[in-house]
This record gives sequence, structure tokens and C-alpha cells, in this order.
Amino acid sequence: MRVRVSCLLLLLLALSCGGGTEGLDQNGLAAGGSALGQFARAGQLYFRGSLSASREEFNGVIYRFPDSPLAEDARLAVRRIEGELREGEEGAQGIPLPAEFRGLAVTVVGQSAGRPVMEWVSARLTLLGCSVNTVFDSDAPEVTVVLHRQGFETVAGILADSLSHWLSRPQLVEHQGGGGLIDAVEPGCGGVMIVVGTDAILQ
Repeated sequence: MRVRVSCLLLLLLALSCGGGTEGLDQNGLAAGGSALGQFARAGQLYFRGSLSASREEFNGVIYRFPDSPLAEDARLAVRRIEGELREGEEGAQGIPLPAEFRGLAVTVVGQSAGRPVMEWVSARLTLLGCSVNTVFDSDAPEVTVVLHRQGFETVAGILADSLSHWLSRPQLVEHQGGGGLIDAVEPGCGGVMIVVGTDAILQ
């Protein structure tokens, strides 16, 4: 949590100094034509859960604008992001998962308003070894739940427990059978579907 708070303060500093004056792209990210704009863009990507992309943007500040006062803050952000990425990899390696979890095909579904949480969850699942497909659906349920096909109840339970740990809300994520609903939303997808509802809030 300390890492996220520190980067948030850096992002707020950038925006308060005019980081948003260059406008936004089609994804709602700050334009990166200046040190300030690229710094703000890096911060936005961080809070969307795109750590690697955020690190690249912070590195862009360092190498494109080495004389900027923000370059040193960008170096600090890169070091912290790299530390968080290492922690994620070590955590994934240390979790005792059943063999069938590795390479498990998981579809993450949600409304576009939930994009930041969906991207964060997808990134974490990828670290755990899952093959992840993300689907944005305006009619997706507003309640976070893990659906599974027959034979996937065990891994669905593990994923539901993991989500309960990763999210501050909801505090308890349910898992249930839902093969028919899975086919209706994404025909031919794997054995597990995670619905990220509007109730989902990261820690």
C-alpha cells in the first residue's frame, strides 16, 4: 500500500502542476509530449494496474527528459514498480496451486467502467500462470462472482478466495456453476469466468 500511496502523491503533484493541459487520448490517458504529460500518463497506467506499461512511461521521462525535475521522481517510481513486480512473481511462485491451475483459461468479464480493476485482476492472474481473456460487456452483472463449468469447482474456489483477498470489496466473493451463462457471454471460453462487478474495489 505504501508504494501506491507514494506514486499517487507523485501523480497528484504532476497533475497539479498542469499535467493535464495537453489533453487526453482515446483511452483517457494524459498525452506524453512533455515530461509532465508523460509522468502523469505513467501514473494513470500504474493505477490501472498496468505496471509494466507504467514503468516504460516513467523510463520515458528519465531518458527523454533527463534534465526535468521529474526525472528523479520517475527513477524512484521505476524502482518501486520493479520491486512490486518482483514481489508479484515471487508470490506467484510461492503459492501451492493444483497442477491444473497452471495454464488455466480464465475469462474476465465486466462493464467498461470497471476497466482498472479488470486489468489489475487480469495482470495478477497472468502472474499466477493463467491464460487470461478480457471481455467488456455493457450488460455484465454488477456483482462480482466466479462462474465455472463442471469439473472446475476446485480452481474456481481458489480464484474466489484470491479475489476476496485482493479486493477490499466485496469482502467475500462467491463461486458457482454457470456453464450456460459462460456460453452466453463468451461461447467457447475456458472452464472459469470471473465477473468483475461494479462492487469490486481494490485494496
